[in-house]
Amino acid sequence: MAVVKVVVANRLVRDGKTYKGGDVVDVSPGEARVLFIDGKARAHVDEPKPAAPAVKEAKNG
Repeated sequence: MAVVKVVVANRLVRDGKTYKGGDVVDVSPGEARVLFIDGKARAHVDEPKPAAPAVKEAKNG
């Protein structure tokens, strides 16, 4: 079974559990479609981790 990650818009009660806005939830594609249409969730996008900043060498004299 395929699983889709969605981000809850405000508040969502699903299977007896309450999710706050910004929580990421795994749902079925059909349930994700319903949540998108109702405006209760949006698609979750995996953002790449920012690279560690380069260490600048100190200038001596």
